[in-house]
Amino acid sequence: MSNPFVDSDATSEAQKDSTHGNTSFGSSMGLSLPTAPSLPSMSRKLPETPPMMVYLSVCRQKPASSKGEIVICETYAEDAPLVSVEAGRKMMGRKAPPGWDDSVSNEGWRAIKLPVHDLNGCFSFVCVFGKAFDASRAQAAVEKLAVLLMPMLSPQDLDAGAEQASKEVLAAAEQQRFTDPATVLALHRTAEPLLARELAHANSSQQLSRVEDQLNEVRRIMERNVEMILDRQEQLESIEAQTHELERAAGAFRKNTRKLRRFHLMNQVKWGVAVGTMVSAAVAVPILLLATA
Repeated sequence: MSNPFVDSDATSEAQKDSTHGNTSFGSSMGLSLPTAPSLPSMSRKLPETPPMMVYLSVCRQKPASSKGEIVICETYAEDAPLVSVEAGRKMMGRKAPPGWDDSVSNEGWRAIKLPVHDLNGCFSFVCVFGKAFDASRAQAAVEKLAVLLMPMLSPQDLDAGAEQASKEVLAAAEQQRFTDPATVLALHRTAEPLLARELAHANSSQQLSRVEDQLNEVRRIMERNVEMILDRQEQLESIEAQTHELERAAGAFRKNTRKLRRFHLMNQVKWGVAVGTMVSAAVAVPILLLATA
């Protein structure tokens, strides 16, 4: 597709550079995004989304009254599925809200967008990541990307005269700037390494976070093991103390039982002696009486 505002040589150079390093740029006025065949490593379906960031892009969106966006640069992981890239591009095409936009998801992939508004539109920074990826880390990566790129995307000389210049002049200057493929190509080459670096850094940070989480989990397990060992030791000591108490009580019980048995035996002896004495007296008295008579 040709662009009436640019020459064909600059456009072909820009499109050639757009496929380098898993990045691309283009616009709705002739600088089109690469088609699906340029992403050979992508698959249509993904059973589950891994905890990683797979897509970053920055684009220029026109005011709400006009449609279309100018894709300055996009980058994606080598193993990024097509559905994740589609989610990112769909998010780029949505109307820019005042704040964060996270209303796009595709087969478990979540897309978020941070718009930075000015008088003539906004710059939108888009990120796509798996559902297991930390959303706060994704937002931090997008915010960092906006801080790094905004001084280059929005030159100070255009913003400094905003109060004196009319909106028509600023709009014409912006249109001339973002419809020139050489300018967009220069912005693309500037943004490309930053996007690739932030994408790699976000995934490495996520991996470090997972390692830290695993270490923290191991630490919690060891702490729980120590507490369980201490509790078990306390229980063993309590059982041992109860055993000693039972042994002491059993010894006292045996001692008291022996005393009680001795007491009963002595009573039996006493009663036996008393009964024997009475029987002997009962027999001896009549005999003595008969003898004396």
